[in-house]
Amino acid sequence: MGAGDGAERTATGSLQALLSRTDVWQESDELRQVYATAQALGVGDYLLYDAGIVRGLDYYTGPVFEAYDRERFFRAILGGGRYDNLVAAVGGERISGVGFAMGDVIVELLLERLGKRPALATSPSRVLVTLFSADLYPQALDLAMAAGGRRASRQRWCWSRTGWESRSASPIEKASASWRSSAR
Repeated sequence: MGAGDGAERTATGSLQALLSRTDVWQESDELRQVYATAQALGVGDYLLYDAGIVRGLDYYTGPVFEAYDRERFFRAILGGGRYDNLVAAVGGERISGVGFAMGDVIVELLLERLGKRPALATSPSRVLVTLFSADLYPQALDLAMAAGGRRASRQRWCWSRTGWESRSASPIEKASASWRSSAR
């Protein structure tokens, strides 16, 4: 047993005691405000303080949170927190905000478990049209329209400095297209 083992055990015990306290949030002005706001909105009973939640240390600068189903059957449905520097880090002004992200798989599993998952088509689209070259934009658009059951456009697409522009087909092109479709 080394000289620091007793101090280490004491520090670990103190940290565990602090993390197990469910009332320590009351020592934070910011968290007291969060809880008061939740109470005023009628959702205070859904909050549970957990000092063990750690996430996004590289950009969250304040409280972080996670949301679970009441039974905690699944991992977090969503998680987020407060950040003061994130917008500035991507080129904007230094403003604070609160954000979160959801796990779509967890929401689906939870709805399924509760018998509330709607019967939806796995893919609402019959065809996926991808575009790998700006040169093929007009053809891709026409293909997407045709796949959606709509007629291919009778417009010409022209690239300009501001992007793709739709221009009406010339009378000759319209007549030619009309003749081709009637000849089928």
